[in-house]
Amino acid sequence: MVLILLTQPKIHYIFMLDDMIGKRWDYAKSGCLGCMLQIQKNKNARVSFIIFNHSARTVINCESVNLGEMEKKIQLNCGGTDFDKAFQEAYHLIIQHQNDAFEKTEILFYTDGSDSYPKYSVQLFKELPEHQKNRIFLHCSSEESDAIVLQMIVNELNASLIKSELIQKIQVTELQKTWVEVVSREYITY
Repeated sequence: MVLILLTQPKIHYIFMLDDMIGKRWDYAKSGCLGCMLQIQKNKNARVSFIIFNHSARTVINCESVNLGEMEKKIQLNCGGTDFDKAFQEAYHLIIQHQNDAFEKTEILFYTDGSDSYPKYSVQLFKELPEHQKNRIFLHCSSEESDAIVLQMIVNELNASLIKSELIQKIQVTELQKTWVEVVSREYITY
């Protein structure tokens, strides 16, 4: 007889959300909160949240899901897009929590625009120790139909053993559905 145990893995989810204007921001925020509703089912999961524009700021730092409190912290700030600052902020969160024994770090990145290639921050990720890189999963989503810069990031990180994917032409209204699929995967230990 084989005993199958469903475990709740210790996962750090890092949301990276580009500032957007108006209803689009409301949809994006709602999609993220809806995804957190799924994450909350895993008592070992922690959430961080980065909002980026011309700068990047961590508004939630490795916390258990509390939708009411988190909703208050996720506020629009507007102004530009800077991938480099956003990825630097994610890198710093990974380093800050590297001793928290996370089995995985899932980075959920969404932008409605583009920016120049974030050479510096990609290099930071590439220089992480192999055991850390093996635990990172980057999920990039973009409204653009030809997100060349994001594709370059994904290709570079995949070549460096950081599992990465890009979903293009995703509308902000589809964000929750897309990300819930990522976070609701079953983890089975034999």
